Amino acid sequence: MRSFLLSACTICALAIVVPVCTVNAQPVLSQERIKDNALVALLLPQLNEAVHEQFACERVVGIRQLRGGNREFEIRIQVVTHTGPHNPPNDLVTVMIERDLSGLHITDVQRTKNLSSEQVRERCAH
Repeated sequence: MRSFLLSACTICALAIVVPVCTVNAQPVLSQERIKDNALVALLLPQLNEAVHEQFACERVVGIRQLRGGNREFEIRIQVVTHTGPHNPPNDLVTVMIERDLSGLHITDVQRTKNLSSEQVRERCAH
């Protein structure tokens, strides 16, 4: 009986001290990161049109308002391309998209070929 009580007390103490783990916990993202993710999601059709291959690690690297209008913007997004399940070669592709009163337009695409593994890790670390 004494060992049972000791075991029960130990279990209760551990339950109080040890935090409960959540299996599917999501990292807490800043509002800026959430806005960037939303913008990338809305521009996926244009990114797919510009890049023509699989990509990941999307990042908004610049946004500016054009011509003083509150609905006209230039957005610069970088992605890292890959073949297969995230296999090299990995290129860094920068896509410039302009949003004006007539819609969305891809205005420039630049590619840096064959990123090193280290460069990919840096780019994909969010």
